[in-house]
Amino acid sequence: VSWNYFHDHNKTLGVGWTDQALTTITLHHNRFSNVHQRNASLDNVAYGHVYNNWLSGVSSYGINARGEASVLVESSVFEQARNPLIADGGRVHQRDNIFRDVWGTEPAESGPTFEASDFYAYTADPADEVVGLLTAHAGTTKTPRVERIARQVTVAQDGTGDFASIHAAVGAASRSPHPVE
Repeated sequence: VSWNYFHDHNKTLGVGWTDQALTTITLHHNRFSNVHQRNASLDNVAYGHVYNNWLSGVSSYGINARGEASVLVESSVFEQARNPLIADGGRVHQRDNIFRDVWGTEPAESGPTFEASDFYAYTADPADEVVGLLTAHAGTTKTPRVERIARQVTVAQDGTGDFASIHAAVGAASRSPHPVE
């Protein structure tokens, strides 16, 4: 999963969810903005390689190694993020990451898990270049969608409003060229 721009989500990306740790996945060069949880949730993932991702505006938790997951997180940026990197039963090895304005639990570190280079060749970009790279290149390569946001919006979980969560409304308002109530 690469070069995506995930924003204004509650449960963004869940992988695995099986009784056996067989799944392998690489998440690289993805931007997560104004998200709540499962950014990603890697459940019973045999090998999860996460590098050069940018998570900003995380209100519950960022990356979660669940069950028997074995996860390597490197050269990623976590900012304005609650519980940026957690291990809920799984193992996490992290290196060369940037943590800015994060709170909650300390970023998980259980020691070495695996080396991605044993499976494939890759070169991680330096973490201090990730924000610029993803601002310029993550998401659609077609003409950008123009968001039309009213000056006053309604939040309703039942789907009757403009947004299903306050978090999504705040994210949309932050991108608006005008004030939003």
